[in-house]
Amino acid sequence: MPDLPRPIAILPCTGLKAAEQGWNRRGFRRPRDQAFDEYCMLTDQAGAEVHRARTAPDWLVPGRLIDPATDGTRSIEDARGID
Repeated sequence: MPDLPRPIAILPCTGLKAAEQGWNRRGFRRPRDQAFDEYCMLTDQAGAEVHRARTAPDWLVPGRLIDPATDGTRSIEDARGID
C-alpha cells in the first residue's frame, strides 16, 4: 500500500526540551540528523509523528484557556460550567 498524505498536528510548547523528554518516555524519538532549536519532529516505531514548535514565552500561560467565543483567554476557574 502506498504512503498516503496525512495531517500532522504541530503542538506548541514553551519548554521544547522538557516536552521532547516526555515524548521520549512514550517511545517517540527525534531523528539523529535533526538539529532544529525551535522545532522538533518525533516519531515512534509504528510511524506515528508528533511535531512540537517553540512558542513565545507568554503565549501559553498555565491556568489560562483560549475562549473561542471571544478569541481571548479566561482563567480555568472562570470557564467552569461553560458548555
